[in-house]
Amino acid sequence: MEQNTGLTVALILVAIAVLMQAGAMLGIWLAIRKIPGQIESVRSDIKQRLDPQAQSGLEIVNNPREPLRTISANLAEISTILRDRTSNADQVAAELLDKTRLQIVREDRLVSELVEKLKPPRMLAKRASSAPSHKSLRWSRACVPTWSSCSRAAA
Repeated sequence: MEQNTGLTVALILVAIAVLMQAGAMLGIWLAIRKIPGQIESVRSDIKQRLDPQAQSGLEIVNNPREPLRTISANLAEISTILRDRTSNADQVAAELLDKTRLQIVREDRLVSELVEKLKPPRMLAKRASSAPSHKSLRWSRACVPTWSSCSRAAA
C-alpha cells in the first residue's frame, strides 16, 4: 500500500502540473488572440498620420517646378538683400574713413598752430637764419624736458 500512496501522490502532483501548464497555455493563447487587433489599430493609426505626408511628398516629386521656383525666388531675394547691405556697409566704411582723415588733418593743423603760438618771437626770427645763437640753443636745451620749463628759461 505504501507504493500505491506514493504513486497516487506523484500522479496528483503530475496532474496539478499538467493543469497549471494548460492554464498557462490558455493564457498565452488568449493574449496572442488580442495581438492582431492591436496591430491593426496601430497600423490604421500610422496610416492615418502618414498618408498626408506621403501625399505631399508625391506632389513634390510629381510637380517639382513650383517648389523649386519658390526656392530660387527666395534665394534671389536673399542675395539682393545681401548685396544691398554690403554696398551700404562699404559706403559707411568709406564715409567713416573720409571723416577720420578730415579729423586727423584738422587736429594736425590745430597742433601745428598751437606749437607755432607757443614758440617765442625770437625763435621765429632766429629760425630764418642758418646759424643758431647761444641764447636760442640755451632756450632749446631748457625746453627739451617739458614745455613748462620753456617759459622760465625764456624769461
